[in-house]
Amino acid sequence: MVKEKRYIDLHCHTTCSDGEQTVSEVIDAAYKQGMKAIALTDHNCFAIYEPRREKDMSIIPGCEFSVKYTAKNGKNKEIHIIGLFFDGADPALNSLFEGIDKLAYVKAILRQLEDLGMHITLEEIRNRFPDAEHIGRQQIAALLVSKGYAKDITDAFDSWIGNFSPYYLDPIDFVTYVPMEKCVRAITEANGLAILAHPFHYRMNDDEVEELIRDFRRISDGPMGIEVYYWKY
Repeated sequence: MVKEKRYIDLHCHTTCSDGEQTVSEVIDAAYKQGMKAIALTDHNCFAIYEPRREKDMSIIPGCEFSVKYTAKNGKNKEIHIIGLFFDGADPALNSLFEGIDKLAYVKAILRQLEDLGMHITLEEIRNRFPDAEHIGRQQIAALLVSKGYAKDITDAFDSWIGNFSPYYLDPIDFVTYVPMEKCVRAITEANGLAILAHPFHYRMNDDEVEELIRDFRRISDGPMGIEVYYWKY
Protein backbone atom coordinates (compact mmCIF):
# COMPACT_ATOMS: atom_id res chain seq x y z
CA MET A 1 0.00 0.00 0.00
CA VAL A 2 1.34 3.44 -0.95
CA LYS A 3 1.77 5.76 2.02
CA GLU A 4 0.11 9.16 2.17
CA LYS A 5 2.30 11.62 0.30
CA ARG A 6 4.05 13.96 2.70
CA TYR A 7 7.74 14.34 1.96
CA ILE A 8 10.21 15.74 -0.56
CA ASP A 9 13.77 14.41 -0.92
CA LEU A 10 16.13 16.77 -2.74
CA HIS A 11 19.27 14.60 -2.48
CA CYS A 12 18.96 11.20 -4.21
CA HIS A 13 21.64 9.17 -5.98
CA THR A 14 21.25 6.49 -8.64
CA THR A 15 23.55 4.00 -10.35
CA CYS A 16 24.64 6.91 -12.55
CA SER A 17 27.04 7.64 -9.69
CA ASP A 18 27.29 5.87 -6.32
CA GLY A 19 23.67 4.88 -5.76
CA GLU A 20 22.52 1.27 -5.60
CA GLN A 21 19.31 1.72 -7.62
CA THR A 22 18.63 2.78 -11.20
CA VAL A 23 16.65 5.93 -11.95
CA SER A 24 13.46 3.90 -12.37
CA GLU A 25 14.08 1.98 -9.14
CA VAL A 26 14.68 5.21 -7.18
CA ILE A 27 11.44 6.66 -8.54
CA ASP A 28 9.54 3.48 -7.64
CA ALA A 29 10.98 3.46 -4.12
CA ALA A 30 10.15 7.14 -3.62
CA TYR A 31 6.58 6.56 -4.78
CA LYS A 32 6.14 3.68 -2.33
CA GLN A 33 7.46 5.91 0.47
CA GLY A 34 4.82 8.51 -0.32
CA MET A 35 7.09 11.23 -1.68
CA LYS A 36 5.65 14.32 -3.35
CA ALA A 37 8.87 15.08 -5.21
CA ILE A 38 12.47 13.93 -5.47
CA ALA A 39 15.62 15.40 -6.99
CA LEU A 40 18.18 13.15 -8.69
CA THR A 41 21.54 14.60 -7.66
CA ASP A 42 24.25 12.20 -8.74
CA HIS A 43 27.92 13.05 -8.28
CA ASN A 44 29.36 15.17 -11.10
CA CYS A 45 26.87 13.95 -13.71
CA PHE A 46 23.20 14.30 -14.62
CA ALA A 47 20.86 11.34 -14.28
CA ILE A 48 18.13 13.34 -16.05
CA TYR A 49 18.28 16.67 -17.86
CA GLU A 50 14.74 18.00 -17.64
CA PRO A 51 12.03 18.00 -14.96
CA ARG A 52 9.20 15.56 -15.39
CA ARG A 53 6.25 14.02 -13.60
CA GLU A 54 6.03 10.31 -13.00
CA LYS A 55 3.77 8.31 -10.69
CA ASP A 56 2.17 11.61 -9.68
CA MET A 57 5.54 12.89 -8.39
CA SER A 58 7.75 15.75 -9.53
CA ILE A 59 11.17 14.46 -10.63
CA ILE A 60 13.72 17.27 -10.45
CA PRO A 61 17.05 17.23 -12.33
CA GLY A 62 20.08 18.06 -10.25
CA CYS A 63 23.69 17.29 -9.51
CA GLU A 64 26.04 17.07 -6.55
CA PHE A 65 29.11 18.99 -7.71
CA SER A 66 32.52 18.40 -6.14
CA VAL A 67 34.31 21.74 -5.72
CA LYS A 68 37.37 23.27 -4.10
CA TYR A 69 36.88 25.48 -1.06
CA THR A 70 39.80 27.58 0.15
CA ALA A 71 39.49 28.71 3.77
CA LYS A 72 41.02 31.90 5.13
CA ASN A 73 43.97 29.91 6.47
CA GLY A 74 44.77 28.87 2.89
CA LYS A 75 43.77 25.24 3.38
CA ASN A 76 41.85 23.61 0.52
CA LYS A 77 38.96 21.20 1.07
CA GLU A 78 36.67 19.22 -1.20
CA ILE A 79 33.12 20.50 -0.67
CA HIS A 80 29.89 19.34 -2.30
CA ILE A 81 27.37 21.75 -3.81
CA ILE A 82 23.95 20.48 -4.87
CA GLY A 83 22.43 22.27 -7.85
CA LEU A 84 18.70 22.06 -8.60
CA PHE A 85 16.08 23.44 -10.99
CA PHE A 86 18.41 24.23 -13.88
CA ASP A 87 18.77 23.06 -17.47
CA GLY A 88 21.10 20.06 -17.35
CA ALA A 89 22.23 20.77 -20.90
CA ASP A 90 23.60 24.21 -19.96
CA PRO A 91 27.18 24.39 -21.36
CA ALA A 92 28.51 26.38 -18.39
CA LEU A 93 27.29 23.73 -15.96
CA ASN A 94 28.70 20.86 -17.98
CA SER A 95 32.06 22.63 -18.18
CA LEU A 96 32.33 22.23 -14.40
CA PHE A 97 33.01 18.53 -14.95
CA GLU A 98 35.94 19.14 -17.29
CA GLY A 99 39.29 18.13 -15.88
CA ILE A 100 37.83 16.18 -12.96
CA ASP A 101 39.71 12.89 -12.86
CA LYS A 102 37.77 11.25 -10.06
CA LEU A 103 39.51 7.95 -10.74
CA ALA A 104 42.72 9.49 -9.41
CA TYR A 105 41.12 9.51 -5.95
CA VAL A 106 39.70 6.01 -6.34
CA LYS A 107 43.11 4.69 -7.38
CA ALA A 108 44.72 6.34 -4.34
CA ILE A 109 42.21 4.63 -2.03
CA LEU A 110 42.76 1.27 -3.72
CA ARG A 111 46.54 1.63 -3.35
CA GLN A 112 46.16 2.37 0.34
CA LEU A 113 43.80 -0.57 0.84
CA GLU A 114 46.30 -2.80 -0.95
CA ASP A 115 49.01 -1.63 1.46
CA LEU A 116 46.66 -2.57 4.30
CA GLY A 117 46.19 -6.07 2.87
CA MET A 118 42.84 -5.55 1.11
CA HIS A 119 42.91 -6.32 -2.61
CA ILE A 120 40.27 -4.57 -4.74
CA THR A 121 40.72 -3.58 -8.38
CA LEU A 122 39.04 -1.06 -10.66
CA GLU A 123 38.04 -3.94 -12.92
CA GLU A 124 36.15 -5.57 -10.05
CA ILE A 125 34.32 -2.32 -9.32
CA ARG A 126 33.38 -1.80 -12.98
CA ASN A 127 32.14 -5.37 -13.27
CA ARG A 128 30.02 -4.95 -10.14
CA PHE A 129 28.65 -1.53 -11.20
CA PRO A 130 28.61 -1.53 -15.03
CA ASP A 131 26.17 1.41 -15.31
CA ALA A 132 28.05 3.81 -13.01
CA GLU A 133 29.20 7.02 -14.70
CA HIS A 134 30.96 8.02 -11.49
CA ILE A 135 32.98 5.57 -9.40
CA GLY A 136 33.52 6.54 -5.79
CA ARG A 137 33.77 5.34 -2.23
CA GLN A 138 30.28 3.82 -2.11
CA GLN A 139 31.26 1.24 -4.71
CA ILE A 140 34.56 0.57 -2.94
CA ALA A 141 32.63 0.07 0.30
CA ALA A 142 30.37 -2.47 -1.39
CA LEU A 143 33.42 -4.46 -2.50
CA LEU A 144 34.95 -4.25 0.98
CA VAL A 145 31.78 -5.86 2.33
CA SER A 146 31.43 -8.52 -0.38
CA LYS A 147 35.07 -9.56 0.02
CA GLY A 148 34.78 -9.82 3.80
CA TYR A 149 36.94 -6.82 4.72
CA ALA A 150 34.02 -5.03 6.41
CA LYS A 151 30.82 -6.14 8.14
CA ASP A 152 28.61 -3.70 6.27
CA ILE A 153 28.74 -0.39 4.39
CA THR A 154 28.83 1.64 7.60
CA ASP A 155 31.74 -0.42 8.91
CA ALA A 156 33.60 0.00 5.61
CA PHE A 157 33.36 3.77 5.89
CA ASP A 158 34.00 4.00 9.62
CA SER A 159 36.97 1.62 9.57
CA TRP A 160 38.65 2.22 6.22
CA ILE A 161 37.49 4.90 3.78
CA GLY A 162 35.06 7.33 5.43
CA ASN A 163 35.67 10.98 6.21
CA PHE A 164 36.23 10.16 9.88
CA SER A 165 38.10 6.88 9.49
CA PRO A 166 41.76 6.69 10.61
CA TYR A 167 42.80 6.06 6.99
CA TYR A 168 40.89 8.93 5.37
CA LEU A 169 42.41 10.44 2.23
CA ASP A 170 41.25 13.93 1.24
CA PRO A 171 40.17 14.01 -2.44
CA ILE A 172 41.54 17.53 -2.83
CA ASP A 173 45.07 16.05 -2.65
CA PHE A 174 44.42 13.93 -5.75
CA VAL A 175 41.76 15.67 -7.88
CA THR A 176 41.56 19.16 -9.40
CA TYR A 177 38.13 20.71 -8.80
CA VAL A 178 36.68 24.06 -9.83
CA PRO A 179 36.45 26.68 -7.05
CA MET A 180 33.23 26.76 -5.05
CA GLU A 181 32.56 30.32 -6.25
CA LYS A 182 32.63 29.31 -9.93
CA CYS A 183 30.23 26.42 -9.35
CA VAL A 184 27.70 28.43 -7.33
CA ARG A 185 27.71 31.28 -9.85
CA ALA A 186 27.24 28.88 -12.77
CA ILE A 187 24.23 27.31 -11.03
CA THR A 188 22.75 30.72 -10.20
CA GLU A 189 23.29 32.07 -13.72
CA ALA A 190 21.50 29.00 -15.08
CA ASN A 191 18.50 30.01 -12.89
CA GLY A 192 19.20 27.13 -10.53
CA LEU A 193 19.35 26.79 -6.76
CA ALA A 194 22.74 26.16 -5.10
CA ILE A 195 22.70 24.17 -1.85
CA LEU A 196 25.66 23.56 0.47
CA ALA A 197 25.56 19.80 1.05
CA HIS A 198 26.05 18.17 4.48
CA PRO A 199 28.21 20.93 6.07
CA PHE A 200 29.14 18.75 9.07
CA HIS A 201 30.66 16.06 6.86
CA TYR A 202 33.99 17.70 6.02
CA ARG A 203 36.24 17.03 9.03
CA MET A 204 35.87 20.66 10.15
CA ASN A 205 35.40 22.03 13.64
CA ASP A 206 32.43 24.27 14.45
CA ASP A 207 34.31 27.51 13.73
CA GLU A 208 35.46 26.20 10.35
CA VAL A 209 31.92 25.12 9.44
CA GLU A 210 30.61 28.58 10.34
CA GLU A 211 33.31 30.15 8.15
CA LEU A 212 32.37 27.84 5.27
CA ILE A 213 28.69 28.78 5.57
CA ARG A 214 29.51 32.51 5.65
CA ASP A 215 31.78 32.20 2.61
CA PHE A 216 29.14 30.18 0.75
CA ARG A 217 26.47 32.78 1.47
CA ARG A 218 28.66 35.68 0.29
CA ILE A 219 29.08 34.25 -3.21
CA SER A 220 25.67 35.17 -4.58
CA ASP A 221 22.65 37.34 -3.84
CA GLY A 222 20.43 34.71 -5.46
CA PRO A 223 18.46 32.03 -3.61
CA MET A 224 20.68 29.51 -1.83
CA GLY A 225 20.22 26.67 0.63
CA ILE A 226 21.96 24.49 3.21
CA GLU A 227 21.30 20.79 3.74
CA VAL A 228 20.37 20.40 7.40
CA TYR A 229 18.87 16.89 7.35
CA TYR A 230 21.41 14.20 6.46
CA TRP A 231 21.45 10.49 7.15
CA LYS A 232 24.12 10.92 9.84
CA TYR A 233 22.58 13.95 11.59
